Amino acid sequence: MAEKSYELQIYHFIEDYFKEIGEIIDFHIKFFINNNIKTIDFNMLLLKKFIFQAFNFLKTTAEISFSRFLDKLYLDIYSLYNYLETFEKNSKLVNDLFENNFLPSLIEYRVLKEKIEKDDKYIKQSSFIISSLENEIKYFNPKTKNDIKELKRLKKRLVDAIHYTAKAKENISKHTIEINNLKNELKELFISEFKNSYNSYISKFKLIINTKLYYFNKQMWIEANQSQNLKKFGIDYLDLNLYIKNYLKHIDISKSKHYEEFLKIQDILKALNE
Repeated sequence: MAEKSYELQIYHFIEDYFKEIGEIIDFHIKFFINNNIKTIDFNMLLLKKFIFQAFNFLKTTAEISFSRFLDKLYLDIYSLYNYLETFEKNSKLVNDLFENNFLPSLIEYRVLKEKIEKDDKYIKQSSFIISSLENEIKYFNPKTKNDIKELKRLKKRLVDAIHYTAKAKENISKHTIEINNLKNELKELFISEFKNSYNSYISKFKLIINTKLYYFNKQMWIEANQSQNLKKFGIDYLDLNLYIKNYLKHIDISKSKHYEEFLKIQDILKALNE
């Protein structure tokens, strides 16, 4: 089990990571509450593609002029959905977040990494020195007492360099084990806490988009059916259910790779019409 100090650091990291999405959620939930807007649990995100297709068809092909409110709501949903997609994509790499973002935030980890880098740098430098000393000693031809003295000095430098290089390698091995121990100690707890927070925030964020999509879809068909432009297409009344039925009439749903998704869509449409 991770020490309490590490648990606290994990908590603060996760709290900071979800700070922005949390603020977005709070803003929209407060807006719903202040305006007595009921949140919707239907998975409207499954219908988003059809709703937006219908909106663009009605606006461009049927040339229906929607209210400024509906246009703004469309852009709002579009922006929130793009944010959700990016956030989900980035947050799926939880192992990378742990390795590349959380661990470097720990002083203990940074100290160990600096020690490894320092020893690694010494090894690279000493490798050149050892090679140079070995060559110098190999071709050194002592003829005087001073030459012999110099040879002893060179050999001592070589022995010291080899010794300290070996020591540096031992240190790297030791510090690498300490880092791995730290990772093993914290990774399971980090991933567990992160996923719990992720699921909670994403669930609330999707609730916001589902709610906005629900009211957007509802208002879109009210405005569309109030327009005389639909009559040009021989359409007296249109809603999402009829739009999707027309969209799917040439598709054999039973043979589609999206069969399960289509069944869920049909269930949502049925619930919306109840």
